[in-house]
Amino acid sequence: MILCIERTIIKLGREGGFLMKKIMIVILFMLSIFLTGCNDDPADFDYVDSGITIGGDTIYYRDYTVATNCTLFDIFQLYEEGLYYYAEPYYSMTNQCASALYVENQGEYVEVRYAYNIGVYDQAQIEAVTWGFTVYPSSILPSQATLATILAEIVVDEKQLILNDALAVSNAAKLYCAQTTCTETEELLWTDLSVYISGLDVNMYLLTNNGGIVAKKVSGQWLIDLERAGTGEFEFPEYGDPSLLVANDIIIDVD
Repeated sequence: MILCIERTIIKLGREGGFLMKKIMIVILFMLSIFLTGCNDDPADFDYVDSGITIGGDTIYYRDYTVATNCTLFDIFQLYEEGLYYYAEPYYSMTNQCASALYVENQGEYVEVRYAYNIGVYDQAQIEAVTWGFTVYPSSILPSQATLATILAEIVVDEKQLILNDALAVSNAAKLYCAQTTCTETEELLWTDLSVYISGLDVNMYLLTNNGGIVAKKVSGQWLIDLERAGTGEFEFPEYGDPSLLVANDIIIDVD
């Protein structure tokens, strides 16, 4: 029943004009009070200007000024657009009690994610904000999301991306040699293979490393060298065979 009410409010907000959107914010505020049962004593926190704005509106967080029972969440849900988007917690200055983010409307405060859901802000406005902290896109449901699970998902995705890039270079080498005579000890440059590869982020790699050689043939196998730009990032093992490796074989770059 409650979910149905919230969906109806969101639908009205998205289809209505500016005034309707403001009315929906007020309704959502009242609904949030009903859902939480007024557990938060107004004397327990103040709303503080975060120094962040969205669409010209100030974003606030709750500064818990006295001892409370609030839970320190790892992350909070910011908004949803195909994926769930989570933000690192915005802490108050007086203690380490995490707060969601709010916008103010006629003296009432509503979470930014609710304001987004009813169409007060669009995705472009959300993405244009200088948040000052990391926002993580994720497929993990809010009921299962913690900072640890989100970071684990990101690590797996990044490792798989790097392995896919190495596979793309290996496949490009095979395609190149299908059109050109290659020796059994052939060494190929990025400039030789780039025309056969799409979707690889060249800014991730130092493609001039080792004279620009990114693939060499050894005993009939293509071995790949994709030197990661900078240090401390995940990197494909130097001259590894991507067809024999899995995502967990991707290592931290130390050079």
